[in-house]
Amino acid sequence: MNIFGHGKNKKKTTSEWNIECYHLMRKGRYEQALECCETVLELEPKDVSALDRKAKCLEKLNLLEEAIKVRDFELEEHPNMFPALSNEVNDLIKLGRAEEAIERIYKNLHVYEARGKSNYIEFCFSLLLQVNPKRTQAWYDRGNYYAKLKRFDKAIESYDNALKIDPTNEIYKKNRLRALNQKEEAEKRKKMVVRYCQQCGKSFSPEDYPDCPNLPDFMVCPRCGWQNKFPINYKKIL
Repeated sequence: MNIFGHGKNKKKTTSEWNIECYHLMRKGRYEQALECCETVLELEPKDVSALDRKAKCLEKLNLLEEAIKVRDFELEEHPNMFPALSNEVNDLIKLGRAEEAIERIYKNLHVYEARGKSNYIEFCFSLLLQVNPKRTQAWYDRGNYYAKLKRFDKAIESYDNALKIDPTNEIYKKNRLRALNQKEEAEKRKKMVVRYCQQCGKSFSPEDYPDCPNLPDFMVCPRCGWQNKFPINYKKIL
């Protein structure tokens, strides 16, 4: 008698079913693997591993419509699984539904924006431009995204690519010029040094020392009179 309950009739756990599914897929036995996935999902309908493997099995069996439905559910329940988004986009393109693929990318992009997932947002823009590298709206949206992050080189690059396709678009030109001006202003600000009084914590600025805009290493605080010796407790404006 097995007092630990590991007999032949012991029910498999979802982990064990997932492992069996994995091995069946490696052997190319996708129909049997699909059955394992179904078993897991009966027990745990939102199991991310089972959902992903089910979609892969359906794709291998060329059941793309069914695979897309699974990917939709997977992304609704697990929006951070962005490889699932890439796979769904590929399935839609194979079915000649590129515009639907773009809509799906934008849907997830907005989710990632709301959650502040910068890496996922960049992935979505890359995916959009893989689907259609001549889609000016994607380049323009990418430029606006990077401009908000103050990553002006990437923003300008994006606007430039949009203007290569649509050179007369005044909105693209205006946003490019704004990003260029903001970049130049940011570069000027980087050259300014702000230092802090070791006594009162107030900041010094070039306006306090108009004859020495880079700020000297030894200064009397104009606010509390403390004699500060620098460089200590200074930082650059970014």
